This record gives sequence, structure tokens and C-alpha cells, in this order.
Amino acid sequence: MTKISIETKIKAIKEYCTTASSLRGIARKYGIAKLDFQICVGIYARFGKEKLLNPPTATGDFRLNLVKWKQQNLASIPETCIHFGFRSSGSVYQWECQYNEHGAQALLKLRPGRKSKHELKSRERDSTFKETESASPKRELILKDSTRRLKKNGSLEKASKKELAQVIYDLKAKYRLKDLIETLPISMSTYTSIGRQNLNTLMKPKKSLNPSSRACLNILRATMAFVG
Repeated sequence: MTKISIETKIKAIKEYCTTASSLRGIARKYGIAKLDFQICVGIYARFGKEKLLNPPTATGDFRLNLVKWKQQNLASIPETCIHFGFRSSGSVYQWECQYNEHGAQALLKLRPGRKSKHELKSRERDSTFKETESASPKRELILKDSTRRLKKNGSLEKASKKELAQVIYDLKAKYRLKDLIETLPISMSTYTSIGRQNLNTLMKPKKSLNPSSRACLNILRATMAFVG
């Protein structure tokens, strides 16, 4: 697949903002993947073209802060990319998987490229015995803390998905998200989908926008409905 330059994407964004053409139609015209184009439009609307031309450097702290923000705000991958001005949705997905599986150190020690893959597998093998030993007590602690936070019914079985999502949000500073999802009766997809209503807050620009950027922002709010 031909790589589309950022200059071409900015040209497409400007056309999208100033014409009646649909996002899908403009993306198809320029050969840009729809999700990629949608993220670029959001970044342009929020920050202008500067963030597209000069994206943030993916340091360990940046990766960790990004994943923590995503999970704390129950945000989708596109929403997270737009919030941080970072275009690579694939990287966000991989970082969150590594964080859920291996914790914060996996992101802090990660270097550009694929260098850490074998190191992570080795560390996982070395810690298998310890994790197995501690799994049961950890599960019991999660269940105990979760039940304590369900003040109204005090039962995980009777709790709604929104209540369970709130419990996970409250406990994420204490336990890994992976352990919470495995212990409580709620799937990762359900947990993340519950927080999608905060899109308008997310899309509020930090600074006053020029007319072109504001037009993009208004259009984006209407089109973000198909981001999955």
C-alpha cells in the first residue's frame, strides 16, 4: 500500500473542512484509510497542522501517560490519538496490550522498534511461578474491594455494567486493569464502551480556533459516531 505523505493528508483535511464532501469520500479520493484520516482531522481541529507536521516523541513517559489517560477516561483509540496529537492508532493498541499484560515498566523500558519483545517474554516466563502463587489472594482482594464499593446492593451479580465500570475505574490505581477485567463479570469491550459519552469534553479545544479548524471540529463531532 502506497504511503500517503502528511502534506497530502493536510491538503485532504483542508478540502474536507471547506467543501460539502463526506469524510469517507475525501479519504477515498486521496487513498487514505478512513480511521487514519478521521484521526488526522481530529488532531487538525484540536491543534492545527503543527501537531501533524511535528508529532510528539514516543518516550517511555509519553506512552505510559497516554495509556493511563485512555483507561482512566474510558476513551477509544481514536479519541486518545486526537487528545495527544498522536497519529498511530496501531501503536496505541500495542502499548495498551503491553501495559495490561506486563505493567508500566514494559512501556517505560520499551525502545523504538521491536527490541523488547523477547525481553518481555523472558520476564513473563521468569515471573510465571510468582504470578500463579499470588493469583488467588489477589482475586480475593479484588472481589472484597469491589463488593465494598457497591454500596447499594453489595453484590457483584446484581451490579449493573456501569456500576462495575465505575468500580474498575476506582480500583485501577491499586490493581492492574487485566486482573480487574478477569475477576469481575464485565468484558473489556463493555468497560471501554461505557465511557464513550465524554466525547464532547474531549473535543473541547484548548485554545481559540481559526474558522477552518473550528469547521473541522464541528464536522468531526458529527462523524466520530462511526469510530469503533
